[in-house]
Amino acid sequence: MKIGIGGHKRQTLHGSHGWIVVHTWEYETRGEVVAAEARVLQLWGDKRGYLTPEQMPQQGYTETIHISDYDMAAVDAVIAA
Repeated sequence: MKIGIGGHKRQTLHGSHGWIVVHTWEYETRGEVVAAEARVLQLWGDKRGYLTPEQMPQQGYTETIHISDYDMAAVDAVIAA
């Protein structure tokens, strides 16, 4: 599972490596997006970096966790904070 900031181009790049979009959130400002992502990354803590740079050559591996560690309700809660 990965979180990240990006639009269609970034999603297309990840899609070309087999990733699928599970959920997206819309924000008014980039500052809101950056803050929301930071809250999720803080929530994930030391579970982050599940993949290696070799496994994710398109970058973003530090924003990954194992799917079994993913809790949608917890992510929604920190996104909404």
